[in-house]
Amino acid sequence: MQPIQFFAARAEDGVLLPGATVSVLVSGSETLAPLFSDAAATVVLANPMHADASARVFFYTAAARIDIQIGYAGYRAPLLQGIGTSDPVDMINAEIDRLNRDMVDGKVHATVAAGLLSTVDGQSFYVEPTSPDISRSLYVRVSATEARHVSDDPSVGYIAEIDVRTSAVESGTFNGLELRFVRLAVESGYTWALVDSVGRMALGCRVDGSLVGKFMLRDGTVDRNTLKLDLDGFIAKALDPQSGYAWAVIDTLGRIGLALRVDGTVTGKFLLGTSAVPRKALGADLSGFIAVQLSPESGYVWAVVDAVGRIALGITTAGKTVGNFDIHIPDVTGIEYLKPVHDLLCVGDSLTANSSQVTWREQLAPLISARTIVNGGIGGQTSRQIAARFGAGTALLTVTDNQIPASGSVTVTALSTLLLSTPATNSGTYTLPGTLGGIHGTLTCTHSETGDSSDVYTFARDAAGDARYSAPKSPFVPDVPGDGFYTEIIWMGRNNLDNIEQIKADIRAMVGVQKTVEKRYLIITPPLGGNPTPGTSTGEGVGTATYNNCVALEDWATTEYGDRVIKIREWLMQFNDGSADDLDDVAKGVVPRSLRLDIIHNTTISNGHIARRIAYEINRRSW
Repeated sequence: MQPIQFFAARAEDGVLLPGATVSVLVSGSETLAPLFSDAAATVVLANPMHADASARVFFYTAAARIDIQIGYAGYRAPLLQGIGTSDPVDMINAEIDRLNRDMVDGKVHATVAAGLLSTVDGQSFYVEPTSPDISRSLYVRVSATEARHVSDDPSVGYIAEIDVRTSAVESGTFNGLELRFVRLAVESGYTWALVDSVGRMALGCRVDGSLVGKFMLRDGTVDRNTLKLDLDGFIAKALDPQSGYAWAVIDTLGRIGLALRVDGTVTGKFLLGTSAVPRKALGADLSGFIAVQLSPESGYVWAVVDAVGRIALGITTAGKTVGNFDIHIPDVTGIEYLKPVHDLLCVGDSLTANSSQVTWREQLAPLISARTIVNGGIGGQTSRQIAARFGAGTALLTVTDNQIPASGSVTVTALSTLLLSTPATNSGTYTLPGTLGGIHGTLTCTHSETGDSSDVYTFARDAAGDARYSAPKSPFVPDVPGDGFYTEIIWMGRNNLDNIEQIKADIRAMVGVQKTVEKRYLIITPPLGGNPTPGTSTGEGVGTATYNNCVALEDWATTEYGDRVIKIREWLMQFNDGSADDLDDVAKGVVPRSLRLDIIHNTTISNGHIARRIAYEINRRSW
């Protein structure tokens, strides 16, 4: 018998269930399986049994396959079915024995009929290949006259051909893919196309000069009769950069059908006399531009990119051709807009800043690949203030006399969002670079001892210049670390849990700050705590307005953003120390007090748990 060990947890979110009731059934039946504490089966265990204080379950059983039912305080988990208990080594050896019995020998028979004569029903045999792409074919005898074809092993030549095709894509050439440039009759609606060996169009130039991509062999077939297979009619060549072009498809007179300029833009107007390139200008090195395949997650399947990865011409997963065309798609400016960089922008309040302990940010760094991790936390701030600091909610400013002076600073007389104020600080200054009225400068908050509403804000321009009018309630646009290309860790809302609709709006806005097609972010929902005094029960537990708001926000976030959400309140409960106070906190649905410094802030230990959870989410997504 093999030892069976697992942790009882809630199926929906993995929250551990200490003391849960666990029933172990013989698989496919209602019969309780015999359970033992040791491999010799000398001590019988109760069945159903209970998970220990750590939610751990441990037993031995002689049943080959079991089903497990977990229950906890009225909760009933889905039945776990068909769990094997056999030793994996024994299973592997048994499978090897079975294969040895089923396979008569390694001989490859000339025909299926010859294989049938050498085997009995249920046994496997190999047959000589019927194609140069196959090295041998595997069959299973069904009867004396019938065999079932199982699989074909690829030949060395076929594998080599795949390598050739892959290399062709990576190098930007088309010969290995059996694609070629051809000229078409005007009646077809096209002047030029890139087609495969049976005439199906991969990329075509219409008579009006527009480009059409029909990748994935969609219904873009070109009638074979319309093809004029004059391979000298159109050629793809690298050009001398002095011509203004890096690469072009040209005709025999040197006129451009499709070209890449040296600045990365694409022109696709065919047979324009003004676009002629002298034949003597051909022959330059094309290493600056390459054709690459892209992950469909990026929204593209193929692109021509320059040496730093910027897209000049791309084919989307919808089969559309887009690029920096003269005719004209201005928004496709580079491959950097496909997905965020690995650097992290940690957006939040004191739970992110957490300066009195070893922070989760510091403990996260060695658990993931090397990168910049930006601390965007200011203690005591609401989600509205936090979002405004990162351009996810516009702060409207009015300055003295509605004018930014030619030099120096000007006092802010009205501010819609106190984006640098915090009840956690009543002295010193905070600064934030950004732009007001088209002038870049620095917004400074001088904190007041009498409260946030008395804080003094000023704006100082970076460089002297002409005085400029600044309309009342002009938007202040903050500089965002990474300029919208960093991966985001969003943790806000604890300081305004009484307004979850505002928190929802601010989370949506923060996700929208990213400029890339693919969004990379994690959302951590606010925790709950309460009075940490020993023997005193929390005031934030089940049934309170704070608890209800927190759970409502968690439910909304997971519905809206799925597994991008970490419900940190529930996650940290499993790390309770088993004390009466911690167990009382868990029962009330708040973070155990052994993991808190005070009402809500985390210890170094709980920060470590948080760091490991975030690292898991980042690493499993290869961020």
